Amino acid sequence: MIKHLRHTEINKSKWDNTIKLSPEGIVYAASWYLDIVSPGWEALMDDDYKFIFPLCTRSKFGFSYLYQPHFTQQGGLFSISGYPTTKKSKTISGCNSGKIQIDRDQSEYIKPY
Repeated sequence: MIKHLRHTEINKSKWDNTIKLSPEGIVYAASWYLDIVSPGWEALMDDDYKFIFPLCTRSKFGFSYLYQPHFTQQGGLFSISGYPTTKKSKTISGCNSGKIQIDRDQSEYIKPY
């Protein structure tokens, strides 16, 4: 089940382990990097950290929104090796609507359903 976690609820050692085991793992998704470029970042993930999706948030005029932090080339969904590709693609496409623009890894090709 996909859940949304606030910054204080994220287990950073499990988070960093998923990034380490992920074929897509990049420094921009490491917890220490996110702490620097987007203090208070949040996440979408499954119950056991098999896939994680960092959410960098800001607030303007009382409205919260997602943004791409400076010095962060790309973001997206990161998963441990062997996580089903179809489930991953559906999760990404469900998170990327007209109100959200996230520059993802170039290897994440999404086929229309």
